[in-house]
Amino acid sequence: MLRFTQASTSAFLIAVYAAVFTVVLVSNSTPKIPGDTLGLDLSEAYYDLHQIATRPHPFNSHANDVAREYILARLNNITYSFDHITVEDDLTSAATWVSKSHAVSFEGSNVLVKVEGTDPEFSKSGGVLFSAHFDSVPTAPGVTDDGIGVATLLAFVKYLTTHRTRRTAIFNINNGEEDGVNGAHVFLQHPWSRIPDTFLNLEGAAAGGRPLLFRATSTAPVLSFKNKDVFHPHGNVLSADAFSRGVINSGTDFTVYNHAREDGPGMEGVDFAFYQGRSKYHTKYDSIPGARGAKRSLWTMMETVRGAGMALLNEDRTHVGSDEPLAPVYFDLFGLVFVVLTQRSLFLFNVFLLIAGPIIIAFLRITYSERSPAKIADKWGKFWASFVVGLALQFTLALSFIKINPFIVYSHPYLVLGSTLSLAYLTTTFIMNAKSDVSFADGQKSHMLLQMYIFTWVLLVAATIGLKLLNLGGIYVFSAWNAFACLGCAVGIIENISPAARISFTDKDARSRSPTSNPSEITETSPLVEKSTGPVLPSQIIDERPSFAWGIIQLLLVVPIPITLLSHILLLLVDSLSQTLSDGNNPVIVYGAMGIMSFLIVIPMSPFTLKIHPWITSLLALVFVVMTMHNLVAFPFSQDVPLKVYFKQKVLVDIANPDHGPIQTLTTLVGATQYLEDYIVSELPSSWKSSVLCQGYHSSPRLSICSWESSLSPSPIKSDSTERRTDTWLEATTSRLTPTSALISVKGTNTRVCRLYFDNRRIRSYRVYDVGAHGALVPSTASTSQSAFPIPKEGLDWMWLWSREWDKTFVVEVAWDADEVHANVTNGLSGRVGCEWAEYESATLGLVTMPLTGAIPAYEEVLDYLPSWAVSSKVSGGLVEVFGHFTV
Repeated sequence: MLRFTQASTSAFLIAVYAAVFTVVLVSNSTPKIPGDTLGLDLSEAYYDLHQIATRPHPFNSHANDVAREYILARLNNITYSFDHITVEDDLTSAATWVSKSHAVSFEGSNVLVKVEGTDPEFSKSGGVLFSAHFDSVPTAPGVTDDGIGVATLLAFVKYLTTHRTRRTAIFNINNGEEDGVNGAHVFLQHPWSRIPDTFLNLEGAAAGGRPLLFRATSTAPVLSFKNKDVFHPHGNVLSADAFSRGVINSGTDFTVYNHAREDGPGMEGVDFAFYQGRSKYHTKYDSIPGARGAKRSLWTMMETVRGAGMALLNEDRTHVGSDEPLAPVYFDLFGLVFVVLTQRSLFLFNVFLLIAGPIIIAFLRITYSERSPAKIADKWGKFWASFVVGLALQFTLALSFIKINPFIVYSHPYLVLGSTLSLAYLTTTFIMNAKSDVSFADGQKSHMLLQMYIFTWVLLVAATIGLKLLNLGGIYVFSAWNAFACLGCAVGIIENISPAARISFTDKDARSRSPTSNPSEITETSPLVEKSTGPVLPSQIIDERPSFAWGIIQLLLVVPIPITLLSHILLLLVDSLSQTLSDGNNPVIVYGAMGIMSFLIVIPMSPFTLKIHPWITSLLALVFVVMTMHNLVAFPFSQDVPLKVYFKQKVLVDIANPDHGPIQTLTTLVGATQYLEDYIVSELPSSWKSSVLCQGYHSSPRLSICSWESSLSPSPIKSDSTERRTDTWLEATTSRLTPTSALISVKGTNTRVCRLYFDNRRIRSYRVYDVGAHGALVPSTASTSQSAFPIPKEGLDWMWLWSREWDKTFVVEVAWDADEVHANVTNGLSGRVGCEWAEYESATLGLVTMPLTGAIPAYEEVLDYLPSWAVSSKVSGGLVEVFGHFTV
């Protein structure tokens, strides 16, 4: 009979792991573009993408106006002959609201589209919102963030001209997402915002690749991705878990649309976002040449939005309606199958497994214990020792990387995975094989199957608690693992009482059990019948030799499913977290997650390790040594995977003395502490003759901020003059209205963004004004306050003022509590007033409005002299902030 031997075990384990890893890796790539584009015009969308993302176009730039004009013209051209579609150039919506400790006043310039549905029931409510933003950051052309999203919506609007749907579709192609999701906020002021109850938001938090169903409010909208027209579904609830736990720091329009309104709950919906290649996110490499397969990425989003969008617009199951929203659990398998269930269903399934599993296993063991073969000598501690030692060694390896070369995972994550996976294998194999006799391999297998089931049961208890208390949907992997471990353990018990588990031994086994000494030499006195010293009889030795079929069944039950689910999660973690270290994220989270996941992936093979060929172990030992040595000494960055540093320049002026030039021009860079000062700042000529001050950065202990005074002064408008007077930049006035209120006005040159900072006290209320005829103050169109975002009881530290017009005078009345007056030496208000600029010359080449744009030579210097393995992004807001102090 065919046996489950060392050779067959090794071959099948290699085949299973290799097949799973290969298919998961292949499915992680961006799908190819098919010949049939399903009625979507990919070539036209790709041309649109080129026009929208030609150059950086932040809200506070003239390039932004150019991009907006193009989008508006395209929509008018697409829809002009269709009566059921309306395009609105929204230059009226405006509002104020509070975000944490600051207030925002914003005048919107969104481009809206309404596509009427065929069912009158959904003309006023029950529609679907499709959203993407067309502004970029000043340091990136914005192909992935969010040009692909905008191009996709343009193509989908065109698709809907000839494909009518039941429900009304609203498109918010908004402006001003990058610095505070402002475009989404002002959309809530528009009457069309009352029509949709569900949204699909398109985003980009990386540079190309394939987009991910990043997070969802409830199960219903997620079901739109589970239909035959979504050919390559990709999503995992684990990304939503990471976001809710603060592991991923990012803000999108999702938060605004889902936020409760003054008159009811927010919308249900999903974030669909790019996440691969984060090292290029918000940099010059977020461009068509720099993104990962820009055209294929565009097609992947277009194809999925068509499939999910049509489901949202036609299928009632994708809307919550009057039902209670149910938290979702979702994940894809190989980009082909999309699994969706509710957290409530998963919880009930877990409870069933936790109760029924132990009962089934206990029943089988008690019922058939007298029919089972003799017990083997292996101790219970072997499995648990491998677990404890394995995690300890993974921690040691992670600590070594963090101490010696923490950024290696940034550019070589798969080599780090090679180290962690091979270490996990070596640990498990060594301990499982310690003091074990290969003749008892099958007995140890059954024993380890039971212990692995107990291990997964303990994991499931913890996971179920996390699901119930913390809504962690990503624990589904432990539910599946426990279920299949239970089946494998049950099969192991049944195997031992089956006819196949009969007593047998081979000639080799018999020889191995012969005495080591030779029989006595035959002499005349030797007995005619020699006493037996041959092989031990079967009645003395129990040798379990299951059939080949039993071994294969057990292996297929306990190995493929868990490692498939875990491998998908591992790749998601690698792609989403490995390049967040330049943002200041904790490397312990990244290396720890990779080490733990690698160890979990190896555990399913533990019952079979005694029958793995030693040559495999030797090979993986060599792999571990080579990869680990490389990871400890290799330089972690390259031009393809650059280290991000963050730029801002601040100019201090005396607003009370317009004839005075800048008091101080300070250039700052933020970046990884171990590289910033010695390898990056030192390459910039403006820092050579200045005193560079580097200190820890407030947002992360792993980042530093280096500052130095520079002679490279920015200019708000292109000019041949070298004069830099205060009034060239901004004009500001302040006046006291009452003992507890003041009026502040500020106007910046060639900008539409300003700020007010309150240094000695917190503001309790504010009111925004416009300057009307003859200088009269009238309530601003942006004075409408969104009560769903109120002022916190602690008050406000600062205000951010945005206008759709250039060179606007902002006027704000602020007030503070009377009882705070006596708590300060000064009864008045002191603070700073400033404005921002985001345009620089190299980013505006070819722009028809180029004579109006400004210059930031300090940022041009960064672009020119950064090492090839580094790239620049922005700190926050604009690239330049000019400010002055006031007291009133």
